[in-house]
Amino acid sequence: MTDVKVPVTPVSPTATPTPASSPEPVVAPLPVVDELIARLNTLGVDPDTISKIKSELGASSLDDLPNLTEEDLLKVGMKALPARKLVLALKPAVPTAVEVGSMMGSSSADLVNLLAPVPESRSMLDGLSLVQIGKIERTVVSNGIRAALASRAGLFDVPAYLLELMNDFVTNRMEEPAPQSYYDLEDEVAKQDNAEVLRLLKVSGRYTTKERKHEFLGRIGRLWQPAKTFQEQLQAWYEAYLKVAGSPAAMMAAMTSLAGGGRSVLPVVTSTPDTSPLHDGAQLVIQSINAAFAGRNIPAAMALAFDAERINAFLTSADVIRYTGSVNREELARTLGKRLGSTLVTPDYRRLENVLVQFVLSVYEIDARAPLGTPQELQYIMALYMLGQNIPWDRLFDGVTNEGGRASNKLTGIGGRGKRDDL
Repeated sequence: MTDVKVPVTPVSPTATPTPASSPEPVVAPLPVVDELIARLNTLGVDPDTISKIKSELGASSLDDLPNLTEEDLLKVGMKALPARKLVLALKPAVPTAVEVGSMMGSSSADLVNLLAPVPESRSMLDGLSLVQIGKIERTVVSNGIRAALASRAGLFDVPAYLLELMNDFVTNRMEEPAPQSYYDLEDEVAKQDNAEVLRLLKVSGRYTTKERKHEFLGRIGRLWQPAKTFQEQLQAWYEAYLKVAGSPAAMMAAMTSLAGGGRSVLPVVTSTPDTSPLHDGAQLVIQSINAAFAGRNIPAAMALAFDAERINAFLTSADVIRYTGSVNREELARTLGKRLGSTLVTPDYRRLENVLVQFVLSVYEIDARAPLGTPQELQYIMALYMLGQNIPWDRLFDGVTNEGGRASNKLTGIGGRGKRDDL
């Protein structure tokens, strides 16, 4: 029997079976996102209310949301408080003064640098040597403001409280004899000496008595209300300007469209709000300052500023912090703030002092630095507004019941508390 050979077709080792073709997958269309619903969802509005806002109030796009009122939302079943919060959340963001400054091509620091410079308090004695006793100039005004703020904050009561804290520490908490540095410090805190000021001003001590200091503080205390009112005028002017300028995007385009003198300037956008009321308001501040220094009050003002500077130095002194039993200057400031009933004596007191001095000085010099109708006027006003926003006006008026200062601060001389009418 003969074998039959069947030919075998060789299979290529690289051959790959071809898969059966399959239909292209059908991709479902992406759902259309309703931006209005998405926005309200992020704000926590329930679906039923969203549906009513669309169906009953006719809102159909994001542009409609800022037009909703509290009354509208009450009609669709929202409660008063959530409705009020929602209306606020839907309002378009108003550019801040800092953002406006950025739109102008200037940083906030650049704008503030347009204002009157602040004489450095660390060189106060050097500055006093240049004071002309019969002239109201920048050093005189700045020192008067420092004295006024010190009175407002209760700073002149601080030495007496420091002595109490030091006495408690050395009597009840020290476990060893007090060193010489303690005695030197206590003498320094208790010292009431304006000899250096008198020598530099070339006047006698009869012009820096407690009575004269009281007189000046009473006069300079009348500055606060005009200064606060002026900042409120700046706020009103700024808001009026934003209404004229239109949307933030339009402001951005307008503010970058002009430049002058190598510095971007705030452009005229149709018509800017009238600035003459601001100059009138500044005159009330100027008149208050001039009245405070009238007569023979400059020596008392300079002596008070010197006293305030000396007390300020105590608040950051390592020895004072140590001998009052405080951990750091923040704890010391908190302790003093509670005892004084003041929200102004804080670790950032120096910054507040400098901001306030620059604000008042810049208002005092507004007509010289930014005359009405000049190209630099609008930038100057914007810079003033920005600076004034950094002043805690409510805290300056907190607990004050008279024009001259705090009701609890009856100055009788640095280093001692006076009799209080409320005790």
